[in-house]
Amino acid sequence: RGYSSHLPVYAMKRLLATSLVVGLLSVVGPPCDAQVLAFGAKLGAAVINARLAGRSGDAFVLPWTGVYLDVGDGVLGMRSEINLVNHGLRLERPLLGNVEFSHTVVHALARYIEVPLLVRLLPLGRQGRLRPYVTAGPTIGRLVDCAERFELYEVRATEPHRVTFPCRSTEGISTGVRFPIASWMLSVEAGGGIQLPLGGWTVLLEARHQRGVTTLQPGSDPALRAVRSTVALGVARVLQ
Repeated sequence: RGYSSHLPVYAMKRLLATSLVVGLLSVVGPPCDAQVLAFGAKLGAAVINARLAGRSGDAFVLPWTGVYLDVGDGVLGMRSEINLVNHGLRLERPLLGNVEFSHTVVHALARYIEVPLLVRLLPLGRQGRLRPYVTAGPTIGRLVDCAERFELYEVRATEPHRVTFPCRSTEGISTGVRFPIASWMLSVEAGGGIQLPLGGWTVLLEARHQRGVTTLQPGSDPALRAVRSTVALGVARVLQ
C-alpha cells in the first residue's frame, strides 16, 4: 500500500534537498565576528528498537558513526550531519491457518545513511570550560542495505528453523513471512551534551533520542516505527 497515511517518498526527498541547501547556506552565509564553524566526527553506541501499537519489541545495542558540521554564534547555531546508523527489531508473529508452523520470530536489521538538520542551542554561551548544549530537528534516512532472519517454529518442535536472506529477496515470499523495509525514513530527534574546548579543537559527549515519523515497514497497520537512543563521543576541528 506504500505510504498511504505518511509523507510520500517525493516529499522526503524534497525535505532532504532542502536540508542540504539550508545547511550549505548557513555555512557560506555572510561572515560574523561571533560566528563559529567546526567540522568533526563522532563514534557511539545506539539502543535500537521499534514500536508497534504503542508497545516496544526487544531492544539491542549496535555501534554507529558519522561526521558533522557545526555553524553558529555563541548561543544559537545549526548542525548538519551524515551518519551511518542501524535500525532494527525483533518481532514475533503468529502464522494463522498454517498447520505446520505455529509462529515466526522476525529479526530485521537495516542500515541507513541519515542526514539530520538540527538546531543547536548553548544556553550559557561559549563561556567556561564545560559548555552544555541541546539539539533538536528532523532527520531523513536512505536505506543502504538490510538483512532478515526468520525463526520458524513447528507446531510439535522445540527448536526453530532459521532462515537468513536480504530484505529485498523473494525467497521469503513462499513462507508468507517476508518483512519489507522502507527505502526512505523520516524521523525526529532531540538530545543534548557537553562541549569541551581544547585550543583549536572541541571534544563533545552527547545523548539523543530518535523516533520515526514514517513507518519502518511500508503499509504496516498498525504502524511500525523505529525508536533509537544513542550516546556518542566526538571531536571537531574549529575552522573559524
